[in-house]
Amino acid sequence: MKKALLGFGGFLFVVTILQVLRYYTFNGDMYFPEQKETYLAHQFGLYLHITGSTLAFILGPFQFFPKLRQKRMQLHRNMGKLYMLGVLVGSSAGIYMAPFAYGGFPTTMGFLSLAVISLFVTGMALRRVKEKRIGLHKEWMVRSYACIFAAATLRLYLGTFTVLSETGTIDLELAPAYIAISWMCWVPNLIVAEWIINRMRNQSDLSHVAANSTSAA
Repeated sequence: MKKALLGFGGFLFVVTILQVLRYYTFNGDMYFPEQKETYLAHQFGLYLHITGSTLAFILGPFQFFPKLRQKRMQLHRNMGKLYMLGVLVGSSAGIYMAPFAYGGFPTTMGFLSLAVISLFVTGMALRRVKEKRIGLHKEWMVRSYACIFAAATLRLYLGTFTVLSETGTIDLELAPAYIAISWMCWVPNLIVAEWIINRMRNQSDLSHVAANSTSAA
């Protein structure tokens, strides 16, 4: 299960980066038609959102590598600072861009909630590491990256909808689908994050029990 999730997540990670890089051709024809005029009118906010979020998206996985933390702590800290800067810039710009989202108020609330929650959980991760509560810091970082990974799951769901729609498998307009995707791209991610955190806690408890048993022996 773990290997399957990591493999699928890695695939989405690479595909998302390749798709995002296309934005830096600055070719407006690549925007989906329903949002083209909006994106062209708000390019500064759009590219702040894309750049900040992409920075966090790329750096995030490296923050979970135990060997990096153990052998290159300063690098881990520097990358963490850049990650949090990316979240700050990307999510702040996301708050700015949310009112212009295709689909109206429900979509705006979906993306606005994602941006605000991203800032909150990342801020909590920063607070906990400053308090040197590393276990809790790791948990909040899992929640943070679950939000940032919405960049990948959004494209997964949107791509799936496009394929199903074009093949006639489903008969649904883009607007209601996009409304659903604006919530689906991050809410399930946080549910998975809580599952991961629960497993982390259980493993930590087992390690403590084993350590205590060894000490007692």
